[in-house]
Amino acid sequence: MTPINDNWARISAVVSHAQLTTNSFAHHIGLPSGENLYRIKRGMNGISRDLAEKITRFYPEINIGWLLTGYGSMFVDEAQLTSQIPFFRGNQYDILTGYNKMQPEYNLFIPSIGHCDLALEMSEPKRARRTGDKTIYLLKKSEEKTFAAGREYISVKENCITLHKLPKRPRITGLKTEDFDIVYIVRGKLVFPDESVKTGKQKQTRK
Repeated sequence: MTPINDNWARISAVVSHAQLTTNSFAHHIGLPSGENLYRIKRGMNGISRDLAEKITRFYPEINIGWLLTGYGSMFVDEAQLTSQIPFFRGNQYDILTGYNKMQPEYNLFIPSIGHCDLALEMSEPKRARRTGDKTIYLLKKSEEKTFAAGREYISVKENCITLHKLPKRPRITGLKTEDFDIVYIVRGKLVFPDESVKTGKQKQTRK
């Protein structure tokens, strides 16, 4: 592949892949503000090794060599464009707290969703769904210290499972990961509307 010389083009591609704003992405990977990235956009800085490692820590599917130099493919393995995600059915608390010790019912193959730890069928809040809708959540265990604005999470605390849908503003959510036993980022959802259950049609949404 022809090398990409524009550092910002590569950063912008990763931010787009994460489906976040530049500022939200900066906070997500542990930067104090988006200014570090905007300096790259203005041509004042390049992409440092430290920044590349911060990004690939949260997005291991991104090729760090490509990020630093522009050579090669954006993804470590182009096969990751189709993700294989273990799907579990049963007691949601048991699955969320111990899925790595369980046998999945089957694997879902989802295009362009990125790394996920598991897929789990859960009910949407009644106000957000129609009767009969089935939703499979595609989850990745969170390594964030705080919840990012504009994202969706599932938390476990004691025996309580909570779905958090956070607005884009205010940017500071006040929710800390350490206040919960386990926190998952919702990377995407498969929604099976009532009328498509019999036909097997599905609608995919990504985060």
